[in-house]
Amino acid sequence: MTLEQAEAIVELLESETDATAEVQIGYSGRGMFGKTCVGIVTDDPTAVGWAAGRIGMGYDEIPSRRDSMGMDTIVY
Repeated sequence: MTLEQAEAIVELLESETDATAEVQIGYSGRGMFGKTCVGIVTDDPTAVGWAAGRIGMGYDEIPSRRDSMGMDTIVY
């Protein structure tokens, strides 16, 4: 997922759902061994897939990895 795609997803989530979301730059998830990526921190991770489809991301482009961050989840 690119930064532009993540920003578009967050904008759609905030305008059309009750989900809270923000872009996280430089996230290094489990098993990434120091590599970083863009992620979306949200209280509704299933809505990220919905929004990704709405902005035209293909099935294989939709972010599917997620980590719990306490009360929120990061999707990347």
